[in-house]
Amino acid sequence: MTPQAAPARGLADDRVLLFDRILAAEDANRADIARQLHAGAAQLLAACRMLLPVLQRDASGNHAEAVAQLRTFTDQVATDLHRATFALSPLDPAHPPATALAHHVAEWATVNGARAATHLPAFGDVSPALQRVVFRVVRAALARVIRHGPETTVSVIVERRAGQLAVIVSADGPGAPDPAMESTDNFNLIRAYATLLAGSFDVESTPGHGTSVYFRVPFVPATGVS
Repeated sequence: MTPQAAPARGLADDRVLLFDRILAAEDANRADIARQLHAGAAQLLAACRMLLPVLQRDASGNHAEAVAQLRTFTDQVATDLHRATFALSPLDPAHPPATALAHHVAEWATVNGARAATHLPAFGDVSPALQRVVFRVVRAALARVIRHGPETTVSVIVERRAGQLAVIVSADGPGAPDPAMESTDNFNLIRAYATLLAGSFDVESTPGHGTSVYFRVPFVPATGVS
């Protein structure tokens, strides 16, 4: 490690650990909200969807049409609620970190009608604190790139490059002009993470050529990883 790299890594270590306390508390709060949504609104909505076919069978004329529209509305609400609950959910602790992230990306793709590919050789090697940050970066990047159009394939790469952890989220599709200049919550969040952790954040996107988000921070290894 070069003399210049050592202070940067030490600074990143301290900042990641401090930031992790905040992220852990936020994760717990988000998971609690997701559980409440599932136990409350989602269960009630499921019961309504089970009753609607009975009403539709017994209805006639205008009533039948109204029930059919109501069924369409409840289906859409159920889809939106699933997306909201999924967006609040942290990584599944029952799986190894890389597997959990790959599953999350795959489910995100299913929810949004896209295809996904992942390459995560370094995700399990970084500290749990940095894993939380990377997860949020990936989630924010996915939320942003899908807004640029109906992308068909999204790829997520997390790997070690020259002493840094590189996170690359790319999507094919129409892209957008000068996305890095846009003031969006998702990009501002990623930019804030990069600044806090002495890293960098870049976006490449041009109309007709898709969008790629690049996030790089000093590599902070998990215990036992050199």
